[in-house]
Amino acid sequence: MIYRCMLIFYFVLGNYLCGNIYAVENEKNALISLYKKIDHYADVNDSIAVEYIYRYIEIADRINEKKHLSGAYRRLGIYYHNKENYSKALLNHNKALEVDLEREDVFAITSDYCNIGETYYKRKEFDNAIMLYQKTLDYYDIYEKNFPYGKGNVNGLVADVCLEQNKLENARKYCDKSIKYLLRTDNTDQEFNKLEYRIPRITDMYILDVKLRLKLKELDAVKNSLDSVKVYIELGSLKNQERDYNYLKALYDFEVNGKCCENINQVLTELKAEGLNERILDYYFLLKKQAVKQSQLSLALAYSDSIKHYQTKIHKKEKAKVLNEYLAEFETSKAKYETKEAILEKENANQKALIFTGLFMVALIFLILIFINLETRKKSHKKTISLKDLKIDELLRKNELENLQGLLAGQEVERKRIAQDLHDTIGGMLATIKLYFNALRKSKDLKGDNAEIFTNADNLLDESCKEVRRVSHDLNTGSASTYGLKENLKTLKNALELTSEVKVNVIADQFDLPISSPIEDELFKVIQELLSNTLKHAKATEINIQLSQFDNEIQLIFEDNGIGFNVNKIKRGLGLDSIKKRIVKLQGTLTIDSHERSGTTFIFEIPVKS
Repeated sequence: MIYRCMLIFYFVLGNYLCGNIYAVENEKNALISLYKKIDHYADVNDSIAVEYIYRYIEIADRINEKKHLSGAYRRLGIYYHNKENYSKALLNHNKALEVDLEREDVFAITSDYCNIGETYYKRKEFDNAIMLYQKTLDYYDIYEKNFPYGKGNVNGLVADVCLEQNKLENARKYCDKSIKYLLRTDNTDQEFNKLEYRIPRITDMYILDVKLRLKLKELDAVKNSLDSVKVYIELGSLKNQERDYNYLKALYDFEVNGKCCENINQVLTELKAEGLNERILDYYFLLKKQAVKQSQLSLALAYSDSIKHYQTKIHKKEKAKVLNEYLAEFETSKAKYETKEAILEKENANQKALIFTGLFMVALIFLILIFINLETRKKSHKKTISLKDLKIDELLRKNELENLQGLLAGQEVERKRIAQDLHDTIGGMLATIKLYFNALRKSKDLKGDNAEIFTNADNLLDESCKEVRRVSHDLNTGSASTYGLKENLKTLKNALELTSEVKVNVIADQFDLPISSPIEDELFKVIQELLSNTLKHAKATEINIQLSQFDNEIQLIFEDNGIGFNVNKIKRGLGLDSIKKRIVKLQGTLTIDSHERSGTTFIFEIPVKS
C-alpha cells in the first residue's frame, strides 16, 4: 500500500514538474515571438510596440528571465525618453538598473547609468547627469579596464554637459579624453575596434571640438578640427542618412564649403533613388542657404525651384496620406460601430442568460430550502423517536438490573439456606449415626470380619462428617462478610498453592473497605469465578490479583500467564456472563485484554459512593 502511494505521489510530482517545464518553454517561445513583434512595430507604430513590451515584461518577470526583463525596461525607458516623457523614462531605467545590479552585469549597469544620466541631461539637471556619468566611469575603472571605447563615449557625454553649462575648460578636458579613448583599438571586444563602429562617435567629438575652439577663440586650431570632421564624414557617409545630414549641416553651420557639396550631391543621388522627398528637401534648403551665403544667386534660384518641386510632391503625398487617413478612420469607425453592435447583442444575450440563471438559482435555492426543512423535520422526528427509545432502553435496563439484583440476592439466600440445612439437618443426622456407632463399638459382638467392616464404616462416617462441614462452610463463606475480602483471598491463595502448582500473588495494600460490605461479597465471588475459569482453561503457572482503592473507585486487576484467547471470538459462557452481571450490579466496567498465547488481563473499575 505504501509503495503504491509513493508511486502515485511521484507520478503526480513528475507530471507537475513536467507541466511546469513545458509551461516555461512555452513562455520562452512567447518571449521570442514578442521580441520579433516589438522589432517590427518599432519601425511602424511605436505605441503598439510599447504594448508588446509591457506584455514582454510580464512574461519575463513571471519566468524569472532577469536579462530579458532588464532589457525590456531599458527599451521602454528609451521609448519614453524619445517621447520626452522623462519621468517615465527615469522610472523604467531605474527598474532596469535594479535588475542589472542584482545580476551583477557590469556592461548593462554602465548602460543604465548612461541612460539615466542622459535623461537628467534632457531635463536640464546637469549636476545629476554628471554624477551618473561619473559612476559609469568608476565602473569602467573597476570592472572594465580594457574598454577604452566606453570610456571615450562617456567622457564625450560629460563634455556635452559641461559645454551646455558653459564650463568650457572642463568641456575641453573631457573632449580631449574622449577623442584619445575613441581613437584606441585595444578594446577587449573586437567589435569596438572596427573603424565603422567608432566613426560616428569620433565625428561627434571633433564637431564638439570645433564648437569649443570657436567659443574659446582658438581660431588657428579650428581648421585642423574641421579637417578631421570632413575626413570622418567622408569615411562614414551614406551609412546613415539622418546622421550624414546632421554632420553636413554642422559643417555648413561652420561656413565650410568645398568638398562638402560633392558629398551632398552624392547623398542626394541616393535619396532620389529611394524617393525620400522630405530628406531631399532638407538638403536643398541647406544648399540654398549656402548659395545665398556665397552670393551665388542663380544657384540659389535653382535650388528654390527644386525646393518648390519637392514641396509640391510632398504636398500631394500629404493630401493622399490625409485621404487615406480619412478612409482608414471611416473604416475604423465602421469597425468600432459593428463591434459595439456585436457587443450589445452579446450583452443582451448574456443578460437574458443571467436572468434565466438567476431565476433557476432562485428556484433551486427554494427547492433546497424545502428539502432542508423536510430533512430537519425528519431528523427532529427521528431524534424524538430516538429519545423515546433511549428512555425505554433505560427503563428496561433499570428493570433488568433490579431483576438481576433480586436474582443474586435470592441466590445468596438460597446458598445460606442450603448451608444451614447441610449443617443442621444432615450434620445432625450424621452426628446421631456417630453416636450409634460409638454404642456399637462398646458392645462385645463385633468380632473378626464384622469388626473390620465396622471400623471401615466408622472411618467413612468420619470422612462424611468432615465433608459436610466443609461444604457447609464453603457455601456459607462464599461471601466475604465473615472475615473480610483480604483475609479470604489469603485463605484462597494458600489453599490453591497447596492443592495445585499455580503460584498466586495477592496485592491488596491499598484496599480498605469495611468488612461485610456488599462490594466485597461480589468481588470475592468474581475472583472465585475467575480462579475457577483460569484453572480449568488457561494452563497458567502464575496468577496476579491486585486490589486498589481510590477516593471514588475500586480497581481490581486479575491477570494470568496462560494461553490466552481471542476476545472477539470467545463464546460467552455462564461463568463470564455471571461475572458481567455482578459488575453491572455494582455499576462498574470490565475491560478484557487477551491474545492467543500471551495471557489474559481482566480490569474491573467499580465506583464507591461516599
